[in-house]
Amino acid sequence: MSKRKPSKVSEITDPDDITKVLKIMKKLPEEGDMMKKMGDCPVLMARFYLKKEEIGHLRFYHGTLKLPDTSFSSPADPGEEKLFKFFKKRL
Repeated sequence: MSKRKPSKVSEITDPDDITKVLKIMKKLPEEGDMMKKMGDCPVLMARFYLKKEEIGHLRFYHGTLKLPDTSFSSPADPGEEKLFKFFKKRL
């Protein structure tokens, strides 16, 4: 895991928002087909909380979602763009 701090953080605590995000996330692949070496780039991190406890997070590098296996999809999954826009609006 990178020691760089995200340039922007969006905390989602609303249960309805979490439900919307989870519906999109369930359709995303867990593994990508490519690795990227990230230099200095903007990172958007979305953290999920339940009863004030963090239950998960997503990281976007240049608007591209880092998948659970630490890879990226090529081409990007359409759900990635939906999630990125969702979180970007909440910054």
